[in-house]
Amino acid sequence: MSLLRRAAFGVYPAPRGIGALGAGSAVLLPRRVQGAPRIEIGPDVIVQPHGWLAAVEQYAGQHWQPRIEIGAHCRIGRHAVITAVEDVTLGEGCLLSEQVFISDHAHGAQPGALPPARQPLVPLGPVRIGRHCFIGIRACILGGVTLGDHCVVGANAVVTHSFPSGSVLAGAPARLVRTLPLPSSTRHHLDRNAV
Repeated sequence: MSLLRRAAFGVYPAPRGIGALGAGSAVLLPRRVQGAPRIEIGPDVIVQPHGWLAAVEQYAGQHWQPRIEIGAHCRIGRHAVITAVEDVTLGEGCLLSEQVFISDHAHGAQPGALPPARQPLVPLGPVRIGRHCFIGIRACILGGVTLGDHCVVGANAVVTHSFPSGSVLAGAPARLVRTLPLPSSTRHHLDRNAV
């Protein structure tokens, strides 16, 4: 990282009360950050303008202890949304395009007197995205999903279940299109973290 950039982001206003913000990282304005103490961002991470990071601690009488962790060297595009009531983790070096949506929960939508916005949230399980993944524009990654390292998620894909390292995904719901050849230097790491 250049000294000029390090100096610029060193004085850029951090989200108030954020759990951790690594050196050279910035969540650019305008932004929306909820549950900041439960969000940890590693070094050299850029969250582009209009991002929404939400560690939801309470909603409609429910209470949680959520956690969002974004690894080093990630780039997150404009209008991205990352929300958690349990746990959302992005491995180091991930690239998220614009308007990506990642959430470990959903709104209740039971027929009845209450509209969905007033119904309790439904936890769907932690989301874990491995190292060096690319998530295409307007892709959605839903609760309970684990993606291994070096995955590629196509534009507008809706990922509803887990895939192993090197998977290339497309569609709604997302399906495996092909598997990338993985560098031998990463195989040992991947074998220990297989999905």
